[in-house]
Amino acid sequence: MPSMNQKKPVKGKDQQQSSLISQQSFYQGQLPPPEMMAQFKEIDSSLPDRIVRMAESEAQNRHKNETSANKMLVRTSYMGMIFAFLSVIIVSALVIYAFYLGFATQGAAIATGIIIGIAGVFMMRRKINK
Repeated sequence: MPSMNQKKPVKGKDQQQSSLISQQSFYQGQLPPPEMMAQFKEIDSSLPDRIVRMAESEAQNRHKNETSANKMLVRTSYMGMIFAFLSVIIVSALVIYAFYLGFATQGAAIATGIIIGIAGVFMMRRKINK
């Protein structure tokens, strides 16, 4: 049983209110902002140097990969042009040979099919590039 000397807390009175304030920060890129680097240095003096080296290493690796990918694209493009040219030469030789043997209709059909096929490839390529 409560004694007469004790007071019951009244709602709203004698209650403490507390609030929580939070702050979020983020950064974009390889390196954190200088304030954060200073905090890292307080934790371990070698952390800022290691972070900078990691960022430099990552940038070098990315540049190396981009250069390699660009070289591969150029090489692939040249190889495609070479093989296309060789294919046209071979098909042209076959069409001429068909005409020589007296198969003019078949030779013309082959030539027409190849011309339409090549034109279709170029048209689709333009459509894809747009």
